[in-house]
Amino acid sequence: MRGVPRLTRNDRYRLLAPIFAGLGAAIKSLPWCGALVFVAWFARDVLVAYAGQTTSANVVVQLFADFRIAVLLPWAVGAGGIIYGIRQKHLKEQAIERLTKRTHELERIVDPARTSSGLTPRGRTRPEDR
Repeated sequence: MRGVPRLTRNDRYRLLAPIFAGLGAAIKSLPWCGALVFVAWFARDVLVAYAGQTTSANVVVQLFADFRIAVLLPWAVGAGGIIYGIRQKHLKEQAIERLTKRTHELERIVDPARTSSGLTPRGRTRPEDR
C-alpha cells in the first residue's frame, strides 16, 4: 500500500517561494499604507473643523470650482500631445543619427562608388529639395 508522496526539499522551497515573495511585497507596502492612513486621519480632522463654516477657504475652493474642466482638459491634453510629439521627433532623429553612422561606413567599404540619397545625418530631406 502506497502512501501520500513525500515532497522533496526542493519541491517545498519551490512551493513556498511565491508565498514568501508575496509576504515580502505586502510588508514593503506597509509604510506607504501607514503614511496614507496618517495623512487621511489628519485631513479628516481638518475637514471636520471647517464643516459648516464660511471661511476664506470657501472662497479658494469656489475659485477652483469655477474653472471649466470641460474647456481646460481638452487644451491640456492637446498641448501634452504636441509636446510629446515634438519630443519623440527629436529622439527619433537622434537615434537615426546614432544608428546610421556605422551603416554608412559599411556601405562605403562594400561599394565605394555608391551615391548618397542626400538625406541629412538626422534623416531629414535636403534643404534645397524642399
